[in-house]
Order: sequence, then structure tokens, then C-alpha cells
Amino acid sequence: MLAAPVRAGNGLPEAVLKARILVGLLPYVQWPDPGGSGSRPFVIGLLGQSPFGTALDDCARASTVHHRPIVIRQSDRLDALEGCEALYICPSALDRLDAAVAWAQGRRVLTVSDAARGVGHGVMVVLHREGAYVRLIVDPSAAAAQGLTFGSLLLRNARIVGPMPRGPSALVR
Repeated sequence: MLAAPVRAGNGLPEAVLKARILVGLLPYVQWPDPGGSGSRPFVIGLLGQSPFGTALDDCARASTVHHRPIVIRQSDRLDALEGCEALYICPSALDRLDAAVAWAQGRRVLTVSDAARGVGHGVMVVLHREGAYVRLIVDPSAAAAQGLTFGSLLLRNARIVGPMPRGPSALVR
């Protein structure tokens, strides 16, 4: 499920909707070739207490990212999330937002949160609730600084903040 805006009041709890959006946007992000990652699971790290209940695990079991199964790893400690390729900074960990973004730098980790204050502070994707909708806010330059690129479908369905990266590899079609 990748669409924005997504009506939050469509009968699905917000946590389920955000879990589906989080898992659904991952195929539209391109990571640099990590070399031999094809059979390894794709790891989504959750920093803090998960707001998703079982919804994220359910979505992960039913999906893949670039033909790789998805594994969810949750911890209150960043060092326990080493090896994750996407880091969701949970609401309970927002006091560590800057530390989480700094930790992700140089690790080629997609940073995601639902805190609007993450925009412009290195968070690459924000799942932002606006009234009855959940909207994607993306920062392509923050992603490009880590070697990640956003696909055109993701960008078309998102509010873009910051400058667009330049060059032939800036966007994945």
C-alpha cells in the first residue's frame, strides 16, 4: 500500500495504516548494492516501544523488499539495531531523534518517523497525520547523503522537503 494521502478513518486503526505504509514504501527506496544481500533478510529496526502492536509483524510476514524477507528487530538501544536497513524512530524514542539520525549516518540506513520535527533534521521519511489523512513527507537530499534514492512513485505520492538531488542516479524510476 503506497498512496498519499491515505484516509486514516477508513476503518483501519492508525497503527495498522502506518505499518502498511512503512512496509509498502520500502520497495520504492534503492540502497547501494551491499554485496550479497540477496538471501539475507531485510531488517527494519524499531527504536523504542512499537506503536504498531502486531500490525508491522503481520505486514512484514506478507511482504518482501527487493525479493528479501522482512525481519523486525526492536530495541531501546541503537547498538542492538546494528545491521538494520530501515530505522523507525518510535514516538517513545523521540527524545533520542538526533542521536538516532547521527547513528544512522554512514550506515546507509533509511530513517523513518511520524514526528514532524524530524523533517529537516535528517529523518528521510515522515508518516505525518494531518486531520483524517496520513501523508508521506520525504527528504530526498537526506537520503542521497546516505547513498539512498527514492523511486518516482514514492516521490509522486509524497510532499517533498529540501532540495532534490542532481545527477543520473538521483532518482530510481
